[in-house]
Amino acid sequence: MLPQFQEHTDGLNMIYLKSDSGQLVPLSAVAKLVLDAGPQSIPHSGQLPSVTISFALRPGTSLGQATSEIEDAARATLPAPSPAPSRARQRCSRIP
Repeated sequence: MLPQFQEHTDGLNMIYLKSDSGQLVPLSAVAKLVLDAGPQSIPHSGQLPSVTISFALRPGTSLGQATSEIEDAARATLPAPSPAPSRARQRCSRIP
């Protein structure tokens, strides 16, 4: 789609898809546009959505203690994770 049509949602009315029979079908026939608040982008690790959690340490608290507390809070708050793919990895970094 040309850049001048990407500035407003009206450009979506110009998108047509080819059906199994070869006919062109407007996008509005298979999708509903709903304006809502949301993120500007969603970060991914591979093909899966990901999140980065940053935190500062309280004086006298080790990185291991802080990480354990965050993991405990996540287990108590978030839904149970689905099985991780074999190439899943965890990365922890300290932000100055």
